Amino acid sequence: MADLDKSKATSNALLLEGGHLGMFIQNSSSAVAMFDRDMRYLAVSQRWMIDYHLGARNIIGHSHYEIFPEIQEHWKSIYHHCLAGETLCKDEDRFVRADSSVQWLKWEARPWQASNGTIGGIIIYSDDITERKAAELRLRQSEKEFELLAEAMPQIVWRTDPEGLNNYFNHQWVDYTGMTLEESYGHGWNKPFHPDDKQRAWDAWKNAVENNGIYALECRLRRKDGEYLWWLIRGVPVLNESGKIQKWFGTCTDIHEIKLTEQRLAESESRYRRLIENSPDVVYVFSTKRGGIYYSPHAESLLGHPISYLYAHPFLWNESIHPDDQSAIAKILEESGGEKHFSLEYRLRDAQGNWKWVHDRSMRRIFQDDEDLIEGLVTDITALKQHEKQLEQTAYYDALTGIPNRVLLADRMKQSLAQASRNGNLVTVCYLDLDGFKPINDSMGHEVGDSVLIEVARRIKGSIRSGDTVARLGGDEFVILLMGLEGDEKCFNTLDRMLETIACPIDVGDKQFSLSASIGVTQFPEDDGNADSLLRHADQAMYSAKKAGKNRYHLYDQKSDQRNRTIMALLNQISHGLECGQFALHYQPKVSLSTRRVVGAEALIRWNHPERGLMLPGEFLYALDDTDLEVTLGEWVVVSALKQLREWQRSGLPLELSINISAFHLQSVDFVGKLRQMVTGFQELPPGSLQIEIVETAALNDMANMIRIIEECRSFGVNFALDDFGTGYSSLSYLSNLPVHTLKIDQSFVRDMLDDKGDYAIVQGVIALAKTFGHETVAEGIETSEIYQTLLKMGCETGQGYGIARPMPADELPKWLEIWRR
Repeated sequence: MADLDKSKATSNALLLEGGHLGMFIQNSSSAVAMFDRDMRYLAVSQRWMIDYHLGARNIIGHSHYEIFPEIQEHWKSIYHHCLAGETLCKDEDRFVRADSSVQWLKWEARPWQASNGTIGGIIIYSDDITERKAAELRLRQSEKEFELLAEAMPQIVWRTDPEGLNNYFNHQWVDYTGMTLEESYGHGWNKPFHPDDKQRAWDAWKNAVENNGIYALECRLRRKDGEYLWWLIRGVPVLNESGKIQKWFGTCTDIHEIKLTEQRLAESESRYRRLIENSPDVVYVFSTKRGGIYYSPHAESLLGHPISYLYAHPFLWNESIHPDDQSAIAKILEESGGEKHFSLEYRLRDAQGNWKWVHDRSMRRIFQDDEDLIEGLVTDITALKQHEKQLEQTAYYDALTGIPNRVLLADRMKQSLAQASRNGNLVTVCYLDLDGFKPINDSMGHEVGDSVLIEVARRIKGSIRSGDTVARLGGDEFVILLMGLEGDEKCFNTLDRMLETIACPIDVGDKQFSLSASIGVTQFPEDDGNADSLLRHADQAMYSAKKAGKNRYHLYDQKSDQRNRTIMALLNQISHGLECGQFALHYQPKVSLSTRRVVGAEALIRWNHPERGLMLPGEFLYALDDTDLEVTLGEWVVVSALKQLREWQRSGLPLELSINISAFHLQSVDFVGKLRQMVTGFQELPPGSLQIEIVETAALNDMANMIRIIEECRSFGVNFALDDFGTGYSSLSYLSNLPVHTLKIDQSFVRDMLDDKGDYAIVQGVIALAKTFGHETVAEGIETSEIYQTLLKMGCETGQGYGIARPMPADELPKWLEIWRR
């Protein structure tokens, strides 16, 4: 019957292909698929096969759920509503492709009618907007960095669209004008202008727009108390590839004191001299015949020459102007004609050879003896130019390390791949993540962490050639592009050198830190993908390097990719299962061996998987190793255990409950603080109700830190047990120092102790050792009464195992207790 259905679907698909609808679907620029009522494919467009990574498979007649076996439930609901006659659409939605990759879609799903008027199935139209979503994220990040820099500047910073409508001011504008941002946006920016300056402002703006030039204007702006002050407003256009203006960036600099100085110059010669001698700017008088005939004192600090030297070399000022700016100055002087004010910016070279940007506001006077005098006021705007350059650079360079960011990396990857495609060169993409950086950043603070990142970036840059690229993606993640390496040996030598230099100790202040790196590597054209897929493959290879022990590099391969995707898919399922309440705790009772009284229980996690049924920890916990999800699941266990303890307490069943916490969770940021906050929410529980079990190897890794954590947790009533005791390497040497309450004898020794003399001796020795140090003992794996009685004679206080009870849901515990007490 299934073959018959598939045959019918195939026949229907052929009919569609022969008709106008089939032609429309096949030639559609969107991804289009047509289904029957059983969600079998009747027709698909080529774009559908590409967007959903279906390759060249023939999916006609196959069920949509067969092609996407792990499709999300909300998609099934959409199909159900469409088959009921609804038309649904969404501008943005998340979808997992057949190869487990994630894409963002804009889609519409609508029913189609059969010839008899009934709903024959569904047609789905979709467009892949993944790139747009990524671009939006990059744009938001760039905007955020721009605003952070702008808010730190002492000047007013502004931005407009091409038409001059303002869409950003920093807080300096609000503080000065008293206007809200809402009042200032659009054309609101011209409201504080002095009435006599508004037309000049518009004329200057139009001129800058027409010439794609710099917008510069001196004008008066109304302060929030009503007073007008003079400001220098400057703006630069940002052009697109076709040379059209996309936006304007600019600053407003307070020049009120300068303007007052200019006004006072006209009042009195004596006052003029006093003012210019104290002015931070340079006032000069220059003769076209005699050269410089007057310089104010600040010329000495601007050019680095004594005033006497300037007079001795009257044309030195002209000779110090940057060659690229000479022609612009000459053109302005030619066009100035008679007496006229002019304003321009240019670069001057000082005595040390440094180039400084200045803003020169001058007036040319022409005399009858053909001697022209130019009187000017020069402001050092080097710092302002540097700020403007920073604003332009924030979009392309990492603010912390100064190396390229994601945006510039994407551009260089695009160029590198295009060049490699033409020339047959090799492009090696390396995804680098630091090992051990997070503990340094968390324990020492971000200032120390930033210093470490800056040094690492410097070392990576020093390990590669000038034509290669190193970029920071964020955090402690870097990408390195190695261009044109000939053969694997040179690539491996570079990577070995990089790992070696990163592993060298890093000094920050009086402290020294050591860390390493894990690097994932893929190579184009052997890995023939686009920039995104190459980065993804290098990232997956880096994950394999981490898993293999860190401080190494790993080459991308398909099998490793499949394993990583399997783990990532399992992590996504676990995260979804945690959100949907699929996890539960089962409880294995612990009894006093001498009195047979139930004294507590151990909480063991179980996953009620919707398809695979009840899953034990060994089937899924391995995927969580050293991930943030491991901490999230651990915190869920703590809260669930505390809630169960409270229920037992209220029902008259005061038990101790032990839970297992991983080493990674224990050493996570503020573990003690978060645990304290969770326990505080259950104040009715007596101290000692909750016990945390840690494996012996976790305690061995960082003894001092583990002692601190245990002692802090004991201060608010949480005890600790050492699980799987005896399986480590240094048990006897550190037991006296570790402030644990209980030792748990590993079941691998207990189960065979009656037949294996070695196991018997180990169990006996652990019990004696525990008594010596004042610890309680719990034996795991009690499966027979003989083992029970032997442990009792040895002096073991508590036990658990299948011979007593298997782990069970909380609602089954009361019934078991009734049977046990008989």
